[in-house]
Amino acid sequence: MLVVDDEPLLRVITEAWLTADGHRVATIPNGAAALQQLQTDPFDLVITDKAMPDWISVIAALIATISSIAVFD
Repeated sequence: MLVVDDEPLLRVITEAWLTADGHRVATIPNGAAALQQLQTDPFDLVITDKAMPDWISVIAALIATISSIAVFD
């Protein structure tokens, strides 16, 4: 799982919660870094903050590169 959030505390809390549930989690502080990470590492799930300034670029890139992706609001 990839967690993309510009709030450090929310990244830490989300990572701890998901890791405790047995998931492998990577955290990224912004959309640009997420796009770089997504070019090299496949993720089954991406969780992103809609209030983050560049969140839409992450969603647009995911839709453009992964035809079978589902986006939930």
